[in-house]
Amino acid sequence: YINDAAFDRCYSLSQISLPVCSYIGSDAFAATALSSINFPVCEYISNRVFAQCYSLIQVNLPVCSYIGGNAFYMCSSLSKVSLPMCKHLGVSAFTECYSLSQISLPKCEYVDMGAFNSCSSLLKVNLPMCSYIGNGAFYTCRSLSQISIPKCSYIGKEAFYGCIYLSQISLPKCSYIGSSAFVRNRFSSINLPVCEYIGDSAFYSCNFLSQVNLPACSYIGDGAFYTCRSLSRITIGYSSVCSLYGSTVFNSTKITSSIGSIYVPASLVNSYKSAVNWSYYSRRIFPIES
Repeated sequence: YINDAAFDRCYSLSQISLPVCSYIGSDAFAATALSSINFPVCEYISNRVFAQCYSLIQVNLPVCSYIGGNAFYMCSSLSKVSLPMCKHLGVSAFTECYSLSQISLPKCEYVDMGAFNSCSSLLKVNLPMCSYIGNGAFYTCRSLSQISIPKCSYIGKEAFYGCIYLSQISLPKCSYIGSSAFVRNRFSSINLPVCEYIGDSAFYSCNFLSQVNLPACSYIGDGAFYTCRSLSRITIGYSSVCSLYGSTVFNSTKITSSIGSIYVPASLVNSYKSAVNWSYYSRRIFPIES
């Protein structure tokens, strides 16, 4: 056990061995000169433990299950991280870790707000067990091109905002997508089989997006697909008329032209054509093809 701030701002501390420590308190090694960490039995890392450790390059925490808020904040040299048993990543855990290029979190279930905010070198993330992605979790991760989150049910606002190279994502379990979650991503199509809620500007300016499939969606927020310039087809299979908030949801897309189409259940076509805000697109509403 290491207490809070035990070695905080011991600026010259560059090496430490902790073969039996299971808990490290808040700010314990903040702003030290550690270059690598290998703590074989540590299970819990508190808030800001390694914050601003600018020389830190490698982290190996083979049994750690909890990473606290800002734990590695501004560890700008950090490039290699092993967290095979981690289940929880706290607020801004790796924010501004500019050298971090990929991370595998096979047991992680919860990624909190801003966990990887501004990790500009991050290319690939594997989160096979994750069910929750918090607000701004991958905000402006400009290099991110692949992420695997097959069990994720909740994506917070601005979660992938500005991930301009993110071109593929599978969300078979996702039921909620927050506002501005995927702004300026590179998806060509998106399939959200159980998604019920899409927030305001969720896919704003996703200029490569051409097709969207929403079998279960009951709410689409204002400007959700605004300026998705390639969007020509959207299919909505919900059993009642999906609520559409605002009249600009499909502005600056092909949906508003003669080559765009909105497909809905045949029994609801007339209801959609007269529904609030859907009526603006009445000429583009057609029955789902059998």
